[in-house]
Amino acid sequence: MAQKKRSKKYRLYIALAGVAFFLIAVGVSSIFFIIGGNTISGENIAISVSGPFTVGGGEAIPLQIGVTNQNAISIESATLIITYPSGTQSAAEDGKELFVERLALDTINPGETLNIPLRAIVFGEENEEKVIQAEIEYRVEGSNSTFAKEAEPL
Repeated sequence: MAQKKRSKKYRLYIALAGVAFFLIAVGVSSIFFIIGGNTISGENIAISVSGPFTVGGGEAIPLQIGVTNQNAISIESATLIITYPSGTQSAAEDGKELFVERLALDTINPGETLNIPLRAIVFGEENEEKVIQAEIEYRVEGSNSTFAKEAEPL
C-alpha cells in the first residue's frame, strides 16, 4: 500500500511540473509577442517615391526613390524593382522602352537610407494617368526566403 501512495505522489509532481513549465512558456512567449523582441518585418522597411505629378509629353521625369531599413538587422541581396507604365522610354538611351527595371542594392544596414535617382520619359494621351510602381525584394541573414515590400504607387 505504501508503494501505491508513493507512485501517485510521483505522478502528481510530474503533472504539476508540466503545468508549471507550460505556464512559464506561455508567459515568456507572450512577453516576446507583446514587446516584439528581434522581429524582422516588412513593415519596418519604408519605400518612398517622389517626383512630379504632372509632366509635359516627351519630358524626362526625375524620380527619387528612398529605401529605409528600420529593422534591427541588415537586409541582404536587396533588389529595387521599378515597374513603368506602357509607353515609357529611357532618358539615358534614345528609343529604349522601359517595362521593368531591376536595380541591385545589395545590403542595407539598420537605420540606413538609400536614395536612388531615376529618370524616364513617359508618353501618353493628354490627361491620361500613368502609374509607376516600386517594390523591393530582399533576404535576411539566416534565411533563404525572399521577401518583398511594395511602395505606394506614384
